Amino acid sequence: DEERGEDGETEETLVEVEESPASLEHFPVIVVVRHSERADDIGQEVERVWDPPITAEGVQLAVRTATEHLTSVSITKVVASPFLRCLETASAMHDALGLGSENKIQVHNGLCEVYNARKMSTSDPPQLLTKEEVEDLLPGKIDWQVPSPVGLPPWGENEHPHAYTRMVYTILRIAETLRDEPALLLVTHGDALAAWFQALRPGTMVFETNYCSFIKSLWDEDQGRWIADCTHGLQFMSDDF
Repeated sequence: DEERGEDGETEETLVEVEESPASLEHFPVIVVVRHSERADDIGQEVERVWDPPITAEGVQLAVRTATEHLTSVSITKVVASPFLRCLETASAMHDALGLGSENKIQVHNGLCEVYNARKMSTSDPPQLLTKEEVEDLLPGKIDWQVPSPVGLPPWGENEHPHAYTRMVYTILRIAETLRDEPALLLVTHGDALAAWFQALRPGTMVFETNYCSFIKSLWDEDQGRWIADCTHGLQFMSDDF
């Protein structure tokens, strides 16, 4: 089901989606989705507080979201944040959409969580899982032949405007790099959805993103800009949307 925000006070957006290069004749549909339910969110003990897995129900939620809302989009490529909760969500959705073992998940560090101590619940830069550890958990799912084109952000980045600007920039660059794909699924974090939606709809404030909430966005040739075609699981305030 699509969700629309309630009227209310608005907040000026921190980043804007600039007109994309005219040389690019085609852009894919972009679905930006938040990861599924974190294990620590329901009281499960986790060893790595900055990088918890998703729950069994979280796997089912990811599958339901894909099968009930995204099969008609014809997703052809999945790109994920390097954090485990995003990789596991991406894997569940990838399988539910029937993409097959030959179409592996790409990892892009630019889609990662806001990279600071408050968000990570640790005072030091977190250590993410190694390639070998990811392979043990998700064998054969990740395309290691296509490494992330960027490293992790500087430790201690501010949410506004640095992280939000980084997230929007990353989504735009992925759209350009994979412009020959019909539709992309980008699995990331709640702040990335807020950043992307507020860039698409200046003056809109996102105040909650549910697990597996998503934004489906299209390139509007007439307007020369990206637009939000529909949303699911977002709560936001806007005067006209």
